[in-house]
Amino acid sequence: MTYQGSLEMDSAIWESIRKCTIHTRVQQFLFKTIHNTLMVGDVWSHIPNFEQRGRCETCNTTESMEHILIGCTAGAAIKIWTLAEELWPYELPQWPDINLGVMIGCRTLIGPPPEEIARRPGEPPQVPMGRRGANRLLQILISESTHLIWVLRCERVIQERPHNDREAEARWFKAIN
Repeated sequence: MTYQGSLEMDSAIWESIRKCTIHTRVQQFLFKTIHNTLMVGDVWSHIPNFEQRGRCETCNTTESMEHILIGCTAGAAIKIWTLAEELWPYELPQWPDINLGVMIGCRTLIGPPPEEIARRPGEPPQVPMGRRGANRLLQILISESTHLIWVLRCERVIQERPHNDREAEARWFKAIN
């Protein structure tokens, strides 16, 4: 992860998805996102009468996971990421720049280290006791926010049920709590 100043090994990301910080439904979503098996973009072009679901009508672009989770102005992504950043109570470690890699590898995130702890390649980082709560909060905020944005997008596109900011905020607080 570039947030940490280094890249995580694939094995560390795979193992991290199954950690107890992340709910099972979010683990499954992250797994499907990594394997690119979700119904996004051109996948819809092969299904008669549903081709329009592959394009974002508001942004007039082919949908991708990155567009849905970060760039789309039609959904609640902007509101949800703003809420997550506002809830983050620390100046240091600062809130990361959200991108698809940070979302997929969110369970491996740790704040910028106050001191580096030596570790062997492929072994998860060891975190000083005082930082574990902050790291866990960061991982929960990012994983739950990512999953909620996806759920709201599916409701908007597939069930044709748009959400206003107030409803998105209420659902986000429920997910975080």
